[in-house]
Amino acid sequence: MGARTGVSEDRPVPLVCCWLAWIAVNTGDQAGVMDLLGLSAPQPVSFEAGVDTVDGDGHTFSDEDPHDGFRRVFVTPELAGWTLVAGAWCDPVDAERAADVLAACERLSARYGRAQRTGTARRTTARPS
Repeated sequence: MGARTGVSEDRPVPLVCCWLAWIAVNTGDQAGVMDLLGLSAPQPVSFEAGVDTVDGDGHTFSDEDPHDGFRRVFVTPELAGWTLVAGAWCDPVDAERAADVLAACERLSARYGRAQRTGTARRTTARPS
């Protein structure tokens, strides 16, 4: 079993998603990161399943609830001293999330010394036409 994921023989895979955003935190303390961010109901998944999940969530648009894609994140095992929190919830350029993501990075930086946010594409909560 992987020490941090509970998944046998877990190996990192490239973070390749259409709507990828993440927060990188200079720690291996997954539990502390999740606690500080107020994340709940963690479920162990492989690295590949975590990436696939946040990629799928980034494609979730619903007229009933436009925030479907923000409900989950993938918290990676420690990678060279860093923990990544990936998913649309971390999008630093989404108008509805930017202030919350900045505040989260400031809290994480205060506790762990350094946290940074980034995204590869802009995701909005509006349904595409």
